[in-house]
Amino acid sequence: MTAQIATALGQDPQVKEYTTLQTCSYPAALPDGGTVNLTVETGDHSIFPVSFSAGILPTGENEIALSSLNAEELKLSVGDTLDLNVNGKSQATPSAVFIPILRTAAKRRKFVTDLILLP
Repeated sequence: MTAQIATALGQDPQVKEYTTLQTCSYPAALPDGGTVNLTVETGDHSIFPVSFSAGILPTGENEIALSSLNAEELKLSVGDTLDLNVNGKSQATPSAVFIPILRTAAKRRKFVTDLILLP
């Protein structure tokens, strides 16, 4: 389905630019030994750049951009280590922190869909 949509967008003269992104949920280890599922978005984010409150766009294999809400909740900042289980256990290093567009609405509804961006 994604390929069909990408083809249609590529052929639409009204669409100047587009990119396809994949969103999945992965478990992350908490400092207290528990786990939390984090929503992870992968793909080329350069076409629609994200503004960062700290750090720079992830470029390395194990680098991520962490939402400010998740950074607060997990008590992480740029340069820390996060155990994120993506296709087997791996460690990720936040290279940036961003403020989600819907932060206020998310907090009001107690419904957090913050994304962690991987290169």
